[in-house]
Amino acid sequence: MDASFLTANVQTHLVYLATTSDVKFDQYREIFRNLGVELRRATVIESITEPQLDERGEQLLVGQPLRQAARFVEKNQQIPYMIEDTILVIDALSQENAGASGLPGADTKNWWRNLGAGGVLRLLAGVTNRRATFTCQLGIYLGKGKYRFARADLKGTISQSIRISARSEEEYPMSNPYYFHAIFEPNGSDKTLGELDGAAFAKVDYRRQCAAHMFDQLCDIDWLSHRQLDLPYLEPEA
Repeated sequence: MDASFLTANVQTHLVYLATTSDVKFDQYREIFRNLGVELRRATVIESITEPQLDERGEQLLVGQPLRQAARFVEKNQQIPYMIEDTILVIDALSQENAGASGLPGADTKNWWRNLGAGGVLRLLAGVTNRRATFTCQLGIYLGKGKYRFARADLKGTISQSIRISARSEEEYPMSNPYYFHAIFEPNGSDKTLGELDGAAFAKVDYRRQCAAHMFDQLCDIDWLSHRQLDLPYLEPEA
């Protein structure tokens, strides 16, 4: 990803992220800061669902919730308006070629709230196939019917136990020991995401990868010449 266009054209400008998750917002704020963009929390429209994979697990359905939000964010002048969703798919709990996105899939958040990491480990007790994939999805509304979508996948395995390091907790939000990260080992690592320090986590972080894919798609956009991208300018701090 070439972030030079961000430094040149979007420096000290804003992107709005709609989320109720403090962890998600903290991490994305850090990612966007490194890209030269200030991230602010957008108004969350409760009736609008977060983006999810479709029933084939192939396409992003961020378009529908973003279109639902468009007239509200135009009125509130919160453009570019971005939403994000992350799902986990565990092979042993999913039917291959069953025409669905797999489990927990679109219900990942609900599994976390009801089962947590420990509950998933209990479901996998004695199971040898522990392959799993995190999928991150971003959708951004640019105004006047313009949308951009991005996706990143991280493959790995479900560990045998919950593992979080003190270093990872100390270095948050550069690291992220929360969520199902405490039981997910990315391919090529003998540590869970919850054990990785900030530097190691950055190399495999699916949210950073998804943000990079998103901004790759924005490189051809003149953020300052389009009315819908005429973002509010922030005066540099003294």
